Amino acid sequence: MRAIAESADARVRRDYLDVPPYLRQVLVECSTAYTDFPGTYIQLLRRLMEEVPHELSVITLNYDTLFEQALEEVDGVHEIREVDDYIDETRQVRLFKIHGSIDWGVPVGDEAGNRAHWEQVVSTIELDQIREQEPLLVKRGSTRGWDWQVEVERSKRRHLYPKLTAPLARKAIDDIVCPPTHRAALRQAIAAAEKFLIIGASGLDDDLLALLHENVNSAHVVHYVGGKGTEQMGMNLSRAVPQFASALVTGPPSRVHRL
Repeated sequence: MRAIAESADARVRRDYLDVPPYLRQVLVECSTAYTDFPGTYIQLLRRLMEEVPHELSVITLNYDTLFEQALEEVDGVHEIREVDDYIDETRQVRLFKIHGSIDWGVPVGDEAGNRAHWEQVVSTIELDQIREQEPLLVKRGSTRGWDWQVEVERSKRRHLYPKLTAPLARKAIDDIVCPPTHRAALRQAIAAAEKFLIIGASGLDDDLLALLHENVNSAHVVHYVGGKGTEQMGMNLSRAVPQFASALVTGPPSRVHRL
């Protein structure tokens, strides 16, 4: 996939521009069909939020909005109406979606049109520019990728291009697409954290590893949850983040140890 995205042939790179809209549509359909009540996330959040008052910073690599739905269900004050709500410092929980979201879009083209017009608009897109633009939050629309639109002025609509990172191999720090304000807040949150709960991460995402490596100051406890891959996850992360290697590491009952 990365070879297509970075091909020297402009025609090949143009084909890649259809991937994020397609990916977004697949994820919208799959996540909405999978469940309308994210019970597991709700249970997790209740456990994490009910302890002594503390701040909770959640980093997710997922694109779906199930976690946002769970946050709103647990505490309505955490409803996400705008992109800045994700990092609102007055809230107990802040959510960082470093790979973007299925309901983040960037307006493209002068005015929305038919399928042929969408194809023409997409052919002029530069992904680097999309990455740096502030996204709009469009609540959980389920339209097809090419006719996902937003009203920017009365009676004027524009196409939206998804603000998400396609599944490129070995994502680098430059592949992070959340807004600059989110990145700055995330770095501060990581630097201030002393307890880390890692769920289902492979420990192979270079962008996540770089964020942790550059910003973790101290780690008193690191808890890994990952089924059969838990031990490998811990090894991958501890190699990349020296502070994790010296922390108290917990996981399955028989694996409380220092790496």
